[in-house]
Amino acid sequence: MSEIFIPPLKKRIKKEINVPSDKSITHRALLLSSISKGKSQIFNPLISEDTKRTINLVKELGAKVDIDANKWVVTPPKSFNFDFDFYSGNSGTTTRISSGLLASIDGHFTILGDASLSQRPMKRIIEPLSEMGAKISCENYKLPMTIIGGNLRGIDYWLKIPSAQVKSSIMFAALRATGKTTIRGAINSRNHTEIMFKNSGVDIEINDNYIEITPSLPTSLNYRIPGDFSSAAYFIAMGLISKKVDLIIKSVNLNKTRTGMFQVLEKMNAKFEIKNFKNDIEPIGDIVPVFSNMINLKNIDENLIPFMIDEIPILVLIQSQSEGRVIFKNLSELRRKETDRINALVQNFEKIGVKIEELNDGFIVEGPQEIKGGEINSFNDHRISMTFAIAGLISKEGIKIKNSNCVDVSFPNFFEIIKGFFS
Repeated sequence: MSEIFIPPLKKRIKKEINVPSDKSITHRALLLSSISKGKSQIFNPLISEDTKRTINLVKELGAKVDIDANKWVVTPPKSFNFDFDFYSGNSGTTTRISSGLLASIDGHFTILGDASLSQRPMKRIIEPLSEMGAKISCENYKLPMTIIGGNLRGIDYWLKIPSAQVKSSIMFAALRATGKTTIRGAINSRNHTEIMFKNSGVDIEINDNYIEITPSLPTSLNYRIPGDFSSAAYFIAMGLISKKVDLIIKSVNLNKTRTGMFQVLEKMNAKFEIKNFKNDIEPIGDIVPVFSNMINLKNIDENLIPFMIDEIPILVLIQSQSEGRVIFKNLSELRRKETDRINALVQNFEKIGVKIEELNDGFIVEGPQEIKGGEINSFNDHRISMTFAIAGLISKEGIKIKNSNCVDVSFPNFFEIIKGFFS
């Protein structure tokens, strides 16, 4: 079991920070490259515990992945391996999106996960993939899960919840199905898969009402992965709530389906600047947060939640340091993450002297509150660990984080950057 102590920051610092490459995009680029018509190049990919799972998966399928320092070259197989067991570790993205790909291949595949992933719900992908013709078996809709794939048919599917992973799973399955697949309903979530399909030659139509895919394979990918906004969010928060830091977070993905937190922060009177903006395949820019006297909103627009679901833990910390009371609801999805994030946040904030009221689907947060410090448990959740590391920097006494190395799934050098604040 790893643990780390984060002391309060005493002196003023000025830093440029390079956050890891976008985890969501790295997963998708690997999976799509494995079924493309030609060799693909992925520049500036994220190397983390989660993305290593996806590398292992595409290798199991028969793809070749040549890894250099800042570039991966993926050569798709001439024919797929069609019978293997695969361990996804803690990666829900690997599991859910690859299930759509595996369902499209004539074969027999079993996906296993660690203790945390094995408790997360898979019904939401099993239902549409089964409707397309995949044969999927598991107990109580949880891992381990066996997929017998091939001979899928296109469907017209109504997506009940705004989940980018579920949407992407269906989209990957649709590439090798017979007939068109149309996805309607709650399609307004992260759109990295749509952008990637469109830029790699997939026959796809996208509008506000539906996504329609005609079976087709990508030509190849030549993709540069931008910095991950979810990873940048911790340092954005630090810049907003601490007078002791001047930060520039470099080359961050500014896709509007990822930056819902910005819209909330703007309404809270947060100050930040975007520099060096450019429109690549995904929009990119440098983020400069400025210490702000923020005011909590009474309520948060639930339509923004799909665009900031991973940033909610750090946003709760920001709210605890802002003026006023906020009711933050419609967050039941947080109870199905790596841990029950609602309960984990409430428990841990209480341990460091901050009162957060737990609701069935969210929180009531009142601020500003002083952070005394203490010892917290990450519950092996990377976003809990990183949130309380930032809290430690602005606390009175510092914070000890148990099971801190869980950050390796998305931000392997996070604590190196934090330690750099004290050098």
